[in-house]
Amino acid sequence: MGKVGNYRGYCKIKPNTYEHELAKFNISYLLIKQGYAVYSESQLNSGGIPDIIAIKDGQGMIIEVLNSEKEKIKTLDHNPKIDKYPKEFAFIEVDCMNYQKECTKF
Repeated sequence: MGKVGNYRGYCKIKPNTYEHELAKFNISYLLIKQGYAVYSESQLNSGGIPDIIAIKDGQGMIIEVLNSEKEKIKTLDHNPKIDKYPKEFAFIEVDCMNYQKECTKF
């Protein structure tokens, strides 16, 4: 997977919008409460830096919290970030303004 560093159980804050960081924290909190090992803003060997990596029972998912980039991604056939993530992980995009109802995906 790569350099996940010592961010397990932490929610690393970056210079994104308040809504983006709040959604990232709340999703991480929910996943930790469900027993997932959660990594935030960890650099992968492939160069990708997902918002959240969550692993439980040998299954992993990568969660991208979308904010301003969601309009740009709509014009593409897929999110280009996915190309830098391991194919073994489920890839989930969550809108930072509507993440509560999208949390049913995990």
